[in-house]
Amino acid sequence: MFEALVTLEIAAREVLRVRTRWESTATVRLRYARVVLSHAVLSFPIAVIITHPSALAVYPLARVGKTPPVNESLVSGC
Repeated sequence: MFEALVTLEIAAREVLRVRTRWESTATVRLRYARVVLSHAVLSFPIAVIITHPSALAVYPLARVGKTPPVNESLVSGC
């Protein structure tokens, strides 16, 4: 259950959010992934961005201005 505003940034082949409950707005940014939201309960709008244009940053380093990209070598060949 997601009860507060959330932003997910995921580089993966597949993202399963089956039977999740979304009690707030959310943003899901995906690279390479197929997303499955079967039987999800959406109480608020959710933005799903399927092809995020750039490599994702590693958190919490991004908070201090250092944003090395996530190693996407395992999924980039999708």
